[in-house]
Amino acid sequence: MTARRLWHADSATIAVPTGSPAAPSQVDDRRNEAARCLLNHMVKPHSPAPLRHGYPSGHPTSREETSMRFPTHTPDTAVGKAADLLADIIERHGSAGTMVRTMAGSASILAGYLDLSRAMKRSKLDRQLSERISLTVQDQLGCGLCLQAHTSAAEALGISEDEITRARKGGSADPRINAIVDFGRRVYTHPSSISDDDVRSLHELGLTDRDILDIVGLVALNVLTGTFNLVAGLRLEPDTRQVA
Repeated sequence: MTARRLWHADSATIAVPTGSPAAPSQVDDRRNEAARCLLNHMVKPHSPAPLRHGYPSGHPTSREETSMRFPTHTPDTAVGKAADLLADIIERHGSAGTMVRTMAGSASILAGYLDLSRAMKRSKLDRQLSERISLTVQDQLGCGLCLQAHTSAAEALGISEDEITRARKGGSADPRINAIVDFGRRVYTHPSSISDDDVRSLHELGLTDRDILDIVGLVALNVLTGTFNLVAGLRLEPDTRQVA
């Protein structure tokens, strides 16, 4: 396999192989499709689609609330390091999504986002688990745009509608997955409540120290992207709302 193009859409790392043959297994096909879903949401400008599994509480009800609060940039309008980073993204992918072009207003936030994304690329967490954790964090944050991206990625990985709904609420019908997703939700909502017993329980479920620490990193990455989108006013258009 030749060099990998690494990117992150909202909060799940994408490693896109370049110049490699098609994946031989259905599992790899699903992973590639999930990566494409997230890549399309982050890198390529798009029109929002309805969020079939419902919108988070606090979703805007007026168009004024969805107006962007900061300018988007091109390599010509961004300054210094941010211009270089944005130019590199566009050279690699042909375009840059609204979130990244808005982040280019600050070299610190764009570089920090990219560095954390690349660091989380090395996570050994199962992809279906990481998408479930992303869903529950983004549901708590209230970022409809992020939920849209992670819902599409979860569906591409073969996660059922029922499990996507459960994940958003911090659970699963599978006891092991339920415990891990609930832990991820608590890392975001009540990190001070995490105890020695919680960590011991995760070890008993087969998670390593690295896995547990990577959950913290994944939550942090979701908080960064979801919070950025909301503060910047990057939200789903209200006329795409549907009843869950």
